[in-house]
Amino acid sequence: MMFIKVLRQIEVILPLYWLILVSSPHQLWCQETLTGNEISKKVGTTSQEEISVHTDKPYYLAGETLWFSVYCTEKGSAKPSELSSVVYLEILDQSNQVVSQIGVKLDSGIANGQLMLGTDLATGYYWLRAYTAWMRNGQAQDFYQQALWIINPLTELSENLVQSASSSTTKDRLENQTNLLEVSTDQESYHLREAVKLAIEPQLSDSEVAYFSVSVYPFYPQLEVIIDADKNRISQQPASLTDQMFLPETAGPIIYGRIAEPIDKLMVSIGGKEPRLGEVLWTDSTEFLFQLSTEVDYQQLFFWSPESALPQVTLNPVFDPRPAQISEIIPKFDSSTIAFIEKQSINVQVSNLYAAFNFTHGKTSELENSVAPFYGVPEYQYLLDDYTRFPSLEEAFREYVRYVSLKRNGSQLQMHVWDHYANNQSIANNIFFDDPALVLLDGIPVKNIDWLLNQDPLLIQSVEIVTKRYLVGNQWFSGLVNLSSYDQNLLPDELLTAHQVVPYQDLQNPMEFHHPQYTDESTDSRIPDRRNTLFWQPRMTTSQGHSADLIFFTGDVTGIYKIVIHGISSNGQLIHQYHYITVEGGYQ
Repeated sequence: MMFIKVLRQIEVILPLYWLILVSSPHQLWCQETLTGNEISKKVGTTSQEEISVHTDKPYYLAGETLWFSVYCTEKGSAKPSELSSVVYLEILDQSNQVVSQIGVKLDSGIANGQLMLGTDLATGYYWLRAYTAWMRNGQAQDFYQQALWIINPLTELSENLVQSASSSTTKDRLENQTNLLEVSTDQESYHLREAVKLAIEPQLSDSEVAYFSVSVYPFYPQLEVIIDADKNRISQQPASLTDQMFLPETAGPIIYGRIAEPIDKLMVSIGGKEPRLGEVLWTDSTEFLFQLSTEVDYQQLFFWSPESALPQVTLNPVFDPRPAQISEIIPKFDSSTIAFIEKQSINVQVSNLYAAFNFTHGKTSELENSVAPFYGVPEYQYLLDDYTRFPSLEEAFREYVRYVSLKRNGSQLQMHVWDHYANNQSIANNIFFDDPALVLLDGIPVKNIDWLLNQDPLLIQSVEIVTKRYLVGNQWFSGLVNLSSYDQNLLPDELLTAHQVVPYQDLQNPMEFHHPQYTDESTDSRIPDRRNTLFWQPRMTTSQGHSADLIFFTGDVTGIYKIVIHGISSNGQLIHQYHYITVEGGYQ
């Protein structure tokens, strides 16, 4: 059993920010250790969370994209939760084998993203599971669970399978919910590639806000069956509790791990365009935790120690290893359902052929403003293309990088940085720190300066220098020098072997769902439009007196389409509305 020190007052949660200065760990952690059952009792008295997920439709073909919105609320009040900044989603098959896992950033209790479904998935019911780190302190049965059809049309679909288990439709499960939004369209029937005007009128209190997402997909009654998640949470097995205490991830993912042999200091670095550097927080002599940022991409974590040899680090699983409590359900098809699936399969194949034009699986979202490196704005920056390019980096440093002095200590070359404060108090104006600086290549620390300065100088774009003492955790550095390559990812073998490199799946950057905007000219485009999900729009808001109007276009496929609006209000009421339209003419 793994023990971890926990907060003395668990009701007061202090976020563990990246690069935060903790004056004394003993002020934050106490000597109490709790088992899983004891943790459950204590957590049971504190604020809890629950999750609702809206997927763009209840059924999918293997190879399609599943679009989703997540609503994380406070248990009891059902108001959007501000406690967690990350939600974890998994798709499991009926054998509890993981099909897909991702983490997504929560913003005031709301997140959205997408999951690619593999083309080799077998036909059957799958289970979407979602939870936060804070929810992992309770029972796995309390995680959000939702059954999904995933159908592989390239395999034989038998009409003689066993009848599915007891279930209820989406309409039955939600028929008693308050209608906070009125949904209407300008017509009931539309032609191919015609604009659909959707009006969403709020029926809210004056201060109430509705948060919701909108999906439009081909309606087929036999595939609308959703297994009642509440029934499937009931299990004859004993409650499954964790032996580890998970803190709420208020400002980003919190990573837990252990080291083979105790050491005094353990640092974590993330390289690239927005490098990060932090010191782990020890929970005992060999176990630790640290927090990542939701604003930075990271796929590798570099562990190193300023005082010890290469550490041997093992990270704990990011996703909950406890199995889901699910029932084995075997789908049943009739001939008309199989015919419908075959048409959907044709749509997928045609759309994939034209994916470069119709962005079948989404478009990359516009990049937000870049995040500054962990050291902020450096005092000095040298763009090497502005200077004479010398044959070696060492010559460049000696010739024009004024604020770095190269000194040899025995057989090792070191970089010493100009002391900003000392020079401000002295007329000498040429005082350097006695201790060597922290030297980085694309944000990753380098100890072998001779090796670094022998690298091809044409690969290096800039040199940034911090001329003040820099504090990370309890570790002081006498200035900082960061060399950035052009692709911000120059990681030769020499650099990799000086650290323990651990792969890590960063949070997903959601794609944008693409839906064409037809004009008189583009309506005649010869590129086929056979979208199975006609429209998907997450993260919508409205309030009383402010209608949320949307326009989307039909495609080239006729049939009945279902418009589903799902979300929550700021007063904690669940929103679920639907409306139907018909598309006529053209393809069947």
